[in-house]
Parts: sequence; C-alpha cells; structure tokens
Amino acid sequence: MIKTAVHAMGLAMLLGAATPALASEEHVVKMLNSGSDGQFMVFEPSYLKVEPGDTVRFIATDPAHNAQTIPEIWPEGAATFKGEMSKDVTLKVEKPGVYGVKCLPHYSMGMVALVVAGDPVNADQVEAYDPPSDVVRQRIDALTGKLRG
Repeated sequence: MIKTAVHAMGLAMLLGAATPALASEEHVVKMLNSGSDGQFMVFEPSYLKVEPGDTVRFIATDPAHNAQTIPEIWPEGAATFKGEMSKDVTLKVEKPGVYGVKCLPHYSMGMVALVVAGDPVNADQVEAYDPPSDVVRQRIDALTGKLRG
C-alpha cells in the first residue's frame, strides 16, 4: 500500500514537472483593406487582450500593409518591431502594458491597433497620444473605450 502511494506521488510529481507553468499563446491579427465592420484600412482585431509571454502574429492578408511600433504607445523597455511591406511579422509581448501598432502607409487613414498585455501600466500614454489625423484620433478613442472598460 505504501509502495503504491509512493509510486503515485512520484508519478504526480513527474507529470507536474513536465507541464509548463504558463503556456504562451499565439494570437493572429489580419492586415486588411476592408474590415468585417466595413471600415477601410484596418487591423482585425484592432484591440487584443493578451498576456506577457504571448505572441501576436500580424498576417499580411491584403498586400501593401505592414505592422510596426507606435513609439508613443509602448511599454518602457519592451523591444520595438517593424514589419516589412506585405510580409507577416510577429510581436513577442515581453512586458505588461499597452502596445500601439500602426501600418505605416495607412497610418494617417487610421490603421492602428492596441495590444494590451496583462495590466495596462502605461495606459496614460494612450490618453496623452497626439495622433497625426482626426481619423486616427477617432479610432484610438474607440480603442481607448475598450481599454477603460
């Protein structure tokens, strides 16, 4: 009986050690000329909740788009990124916070996204952000509404 209990405990410990503590996830965001809601030049989804350690893969579904950092909306110390035109790119989410992403050629047309990892420690950056156009302001404001609640 004791021998069986010891074996069972050993097996449980072995299985526990083989299971990762926190499995990271991969999220997919499409770069599109037209979104499912009828808006032009969009990331879909344009708002994404993830956890630190996850990855976000931006898929060049439609040509002539890229995904890259909005430096004014980025967690301090997190690595920035810049994808090539019409190419998929992956963002490794390293730290908690809000990650602002833009498509450079369509930025002034409002092609932006927010990736929120864990606690949005730099949410004040979104509030203070001064975008290059009214369209970007409208889209950032809509995304900020999701961030708040």
